[in-house]
Formats: sequence, C-alpha cells, structure tokens
Amino acid sequence: MKINFENFRSPSQQKEIEDLLKVYGSIIPSYVKTLNVVNWDDSDGENRDYASMKYEPKYLEANLNIYNRFFSNKEQVKKLTIIHELLHIHVGRISSLVRDDVIKYVATKNEDLSIFMDRSYIGLEEEFVEHFANFILDRS
Repeated sequence: MKINFENFRSPSQQKEIEDLLKVYGSIIPSYVKTLNVVNWDDSDGENRDYASMKYEPKYLEANLNIYNRFFSNKEQVKKLTIIHELLHIHVGRISSLVRDDVIKYVATKNEDLSIFMDRSYIGLEEEFVEHFANFILDRS
C-alpha cells in the first residue's frame, strides 16, 4: 500500500502519524491501495474533530484527515483516534450503500424520515466504530 503525506506543519508531526500507522496500519483492509494522509488547519473553529476518514472504493483509496487539534491530545487519545478512523474504512462500503443509496431514495419519498434515518445511521456507525476501536486499543 502506498501512503502519501501532505501539508504537515512539521516533520515531527508527520513522523508521529507515520509511527502510529506502523503500529495500527494492519487495520487497513488489503483492498485499499493508497492512503492519503493530510494535515488540515482547523483554526476556523467550526470543526471539533481530531481526525476524519473518507473511503473512496472506486479508486481503492482512503483519505485520512488529521486536524491540528489532534496533536495536542494525550497519547492514548491519539492512538484511539487513529484506530477509530482506520476502522471507518471497513464500514465504508456499507455506509455508502445506506447513506448514498437507501437514504437518498427514501428522501425522494419522505424527507423527514430520511433525515431521521441518516442521523440514526451515523450515530450507530460511530458507536460501533468507537466500541471496536476501544476493544483493539485494550488488546494492543
């Protein structure tokens, strides 16, 4: 798998992510051929996430976004965050089916129901990924 790093403010921050990926990179499914890791400036104050993941199945790649506030966390939180985001790749195909196909179709019939379904799905996905991330971290 190829890993691309972009926009890191310092070599030490990039190395920190590289080291975490060396430990937890085995979580990434073999069908991902490219992982793009990008450091984003989150000084606008709107985003409260430490990181986010976007899986692009048709391109066999995933995009791991690391926000600047990630680096001010304790080591345990950093590890959990990376594990959590990598696990999102595994549910990416299901998420695409549910959110991009099923819920969008429901929206054409009942907008209120689609909003409820989307919020419910996002909540359940985050809960599942967080529990599984903690399970992995507890055993590493």
